[in-house]
Amino acid sequence: MTWEEHRGAAEEFALIELWEQAAAHYVNAAALLMQSKRLEDTPEITYLQLRAGQAFLEHEEPTAAEPILDNALKLATLIEYTELLPEIQSALGEAHATQGNHLAAIPCFEAALGKTLNPELYLHLTLSQLALGQEPEGLKSLERACKIHYRAKNLEGMVTCVSRAAAVSEAAGYKKLARSLYKKALQLVEIWPQCDPARQAELQARFDALG
Repeated sequence: MTWEEHRGAAEEFALIELWEQAAAHYVNAAALLMQSKRLEDTPEITYLQLRAGQAFLEHEEPTAAEPILDNALKLATLIEYTELLPEIQSALGEAHATQGNHLAAIPCFEAALGKTLNPELYLHLTLSQLALGQEPEGLKSLERACKIHYRAKNLEGMVTCVSRAAAVSEAAGYKKLARSLYKKALQLVEIWPQCDPARQAELQARFDALG
């Protein structure tokens, strides 16, 4: 198969969410294209490596994603591929965070954010900061994520952000912080009429368990 055929196959597998196969074809496409050793192919190689890394993340293989995304970041920086940089930085941050390396994840998320207003990125940043016990920084990032959702009148997004932050705090052993965040999530649920009662009951149970 040519690199173009591998890319086409990867995109087809990605459409039906067969991420392992998609990742393999993206990797093969990038490897074949690299053999050309032409500078003008670097943007395409960078793109293919990004998509391979993202497919590995979808397949829950962050250890496979990390080196590919790291190389994509180096290439994008080298050729100043500014359009793709935030997406690569975000994916690399996710690869680090999924493996528990939050110290490495935080600067990736911060770089990916830049001047954008992306609540999902702010949430990722929040979770890594709280996992490390960086409470002031984590709460500030959480507030920014919630404000963006609030402006968009997205109560579900706010509840998701706060409840995930609570869960991470609880898992990290910061029970007082976790309890206050579960309480905030429950307060938001009260003004969100479409909330699933089962979800509300789960949040209540977690709050009560922290006594």
